[in-house]
Amino acid sequence: MNGAMPPPVDFGDPALLPHDSRQPDIIACVLVTWIIGAAFVAARFYTRLAINGSTLGPSEWIILAASISSLATSICIIMEVQFGIGAHIYDLDPSRFNPIGNVEAQWISIIFYALTLMLTKVSILLLYMNVFYHSWVRPASYVVFGIIIISHIWAFYVVFSACRPIEAFWDTSITDAVCNPPQYFLANQYLAIATDFIMFFLPMPVVWNLKVRWKQKALLLGLFALGFFACILSILRIVYISPLLANSGIDFTYNSAPIFYWTSVEINVAVVVGCAITLKPFIRRFMPSLLFAKGETVTAGTRTGTSPMRGVGTWGSMRTPAVKNNHIRVDSSFTAEYGKDDEEMAAVKPSMSSEQSLRRAYMG
Repeated sequence: MNGAMPPPVDFGDPALLPHDSRQPDIIACVLVTWIIGAAFVAARFYTRLAINGSTLGPSEWIILAASISSLATSICIIMEVQFGIGAHIYDLDPSRFNPIGNVEAQWISIIFYALTLMLTKVSILLLYMNVFYHSWVRPASYVVFGIIIISHIWAFYVVFSACRPIEAFWDTSITDAVCNPPQYFLANQYLAIATDFIMFFLPMPVVWNLKVRWKQKALLLGLFALGFFACILSILRIVYISPLLANSGIDFTYNSAPIFYWTSVEINVAVVVGCAITLKPFIRRFMPSLLFAKGETVTAGTRTGTSPMRGVGTWGSMRTPAVKNNHIRVDSSFTAEYGKDDEEMAAVKPSMSSEQSLRRAYMG
């Protein structure tokens, strides 16, 4: 990572060289992945406001901030494309190629990349603390929350102290600078992946022990398991970009394109995962076949089936629910029935606190 233009190299006969460009692919990847992530954020807000009829909580605002930070990362990547990334080095006009501007934009994108991942994790953990109120997941979430905050403080320290002075990160004319080796950045990645696996594993035992229909349990397990997919993407990103960071070759502007593909995919998949685990009510309204067996129907306020208990269920506790008045009571803290609105539930159990109603709103 430096901002110097490489010395002139004889690439041979230009007619025999490839002249394709990865710049359109980079821009398309950046825009498409961000739009998908933003769509999931919009679906989460719609679910919270229109379907659950609840107010927005800290978790929603933080995931929105993560999406905005992802957009800032995308803008930086597009700036790097404008500075020459994605094109063959021999096809660039030396008068227009800006290596210093390119690496400066890269440094800024690293900041927003780390910020996006941190905000996404904070949003997910706040959701855990709210939903899994009566299980060991909540105190464990506090511990993981502390670990993530500390690890990201270290990550930001590494970025802001990448070189001393920091201008040397992109300006190689500063010859007396001291810069951190690439292993510092890779160590941050390894630490982030480790905390990701811990964070996404937390709710799995609770969800696995839920007393709900198998289709609903499979859907919930699938939604939470999306986090492991994000972890796998992070691992693949390291595998593919580590050799490029070490040596991207003479044609580095073209060869480094995969770095930007993987970065865009990773941060926006993280945003998608942070939203997807809250979308069970959204799925129930617009894709009920994923939740209910054939022959069951869902209307605005009720769910019908062959058994009066087929519309009853909950998630968020490992204890076996006890049936009372065609509802399921969980740890005496809240009552949940599929299809009931918040107002109806308040009539069923007037003593339900606002915090308990908030938890039920996530549980759909």
